[in-house]
Amino acid sequence: MSDIETIPGIRTLVTRWLGDEPAFRYVDSLAALSRCTAHGIAVLGVEVLRKEGDQYQVLGFSTYDSGETGRWIESALRENDWRSYVQRNNISAEKYIQSEGRHEDVLYLFTAASRREIPPAGERLRAETASERQERAAPTDQYPSAHASRGTLSVCFSGTPPTEIAEVKCMLDMDDFGEVGGIEVLDWHKQLPRGAVLDTARGCGPVRWAYDDEIDAIYIHVSKARAQVQRSARATVALDHSRRVVRLEVSVPPLGRVGTH
Repeated sequence: MSDIETIPGIRTLVTRWLGDEPAFRYVDSLAALSRCTAHGIAVLGVEVLRKEGDQYQVLGFSTYDSGETGRWIESALRENDWRSYVQRNNISAEKYIQSEGRHEDVLYLFTAASRREIPPAGERLRAETASERQERAAPTDQYPSAHASRGTLSVCFSGTPPTEIAEVKCMLDMDDFGEVGGIEVLDWHKQLPRGAVLDTARGCGPVRWAYDDEIDAIYIHVSKARAQVQRSARATVALDHSRRVVRLEVSVPPLGRVGTH
């Protein structure tokens, strides 16, 4: 059970759970955000979901955690000031939700963590490494899907054979154990060949993606790992003969070798 679930009354506000991440309607999301702040839970990111048939599709995602969260959290942990970190994140989350507005068919999904759920650097548990956990997960025919092997994370969008490869700059959201929670690519279309398109179903499970056309950014959620640090990386994007994106692969950098952004 995640710590957000222990907040008194929080379950009465939740419309849907995706794993241990709660999704709320507009008014309930603001009420839940207030309770998170009061109980020391930082909302690290917000995704906008809309119900389509029996599933929820990702329409958009917050970007206030790009770069800034890494600096905020390091400062908070260094100065032992978790409360300030919670307030800064949750104020940004509130502004994002309000900017999206109230829609009857939209839910707001929280990725959140308490101070206890974010261990300080150096307190690493050895029971099983992130790469070992991900290597146990076999590739699947369900798309989108994610699989890691020998330090390379692959996100598959279809089984079509690739005919073209492009390289893009990206940011990896990682937890303190080195597990990747998400991949963000800014200037998505600018970095890809003209005519490239990603039209795979966006998904509503652990692996899902969203595109923000206002800033030309794509975010691929690949696991439940809570983003504590960000790492810059380069990924290869494979396209088929129609220039549809079929796969994205990125080498996951060791935490100790690449600087925090």
